[in-house]
Amino acid sequence: MSPIPRLPALDLPWAEGVEKFCAEAGAELARELAVPESGGQIEHVLLATYLEDLGLIRYALGFSLEDVKETFQLAARALLRVFKLRGTEPDDSLANSRRGREALLLALAAEDLALARSLAPHVEDPEGASYLGPDSVVTTPDDQALAKAWRDLVLGLPVPPLSLGPDATPGALLEAAALEPRAAGDAASFSTALARLLLWHEEQATLEEHRHQPDWLLCLPGLALETVAVERGVVGRGETLTP
Repeated sequence: MSPIPRLPALDLPWAEGVEKFCAEAGAELARELAVPESGGQIEHVLLATYLEDLGLIRYALGFSLEDVKETFQLAARALLRVFKLRGTEPDDSLANSRRGREALLLALAAEDLALARSLAPHVEDPEGASYLGPDSVVTTPDDQALAKAWRDLVLGLPVPPLSLGPDATPGALLEAAALEPRAAGDAASFSTALARLLLWHEEQATLEEHRHQPDWLLCLPGLALETVAVERGVVGRGETLTP
């Protein structure tokens, strides 16, 4: 029996096409990487991309949540391999902190706290990284600040107040606004901030320009925040908006 789509406005032909492509391409690449000592950072980044998009599309299409979580977990594991291979490629930007944040979100969305804790120490950028800058398409100071906040949150370290730049996106500002009360254990403020983040994401997801972008099918930061909050007893699962 075919799954029932969770998102009523989903473009089914597009979603089914993306699901088929990512499933097949991901499976083929995973088989190649199963050979011992095979594949470098680039191949594992590509595998993680296929798997992340597959999980997002399968969520929208109505696949079981266990299937979706398992796919996110595999994507996070592929990114962990990327970080463990740091220094083996000429391009040191492949293990940037923005990608580290992505890996943490995937692990937390999969509700795999142990995997998130294994990933967290790798979330950093080398001193004077050439790819880091205000206009960088790889990692900006705002990306780095959010990534480090997620890292510290996962490791149970104090999360200092986040000061993002004047050009920070609304999504980054809302994510930061939810991270801070979550780190402080302020359940009421956290729930309010999380609701705002989810509402903004939902509004953006309905825009035509985002209709065919898998990233907008599920609010990974919101889901990751809820996972940590529930795991640490700040809120119960029924006390927040489910992304």
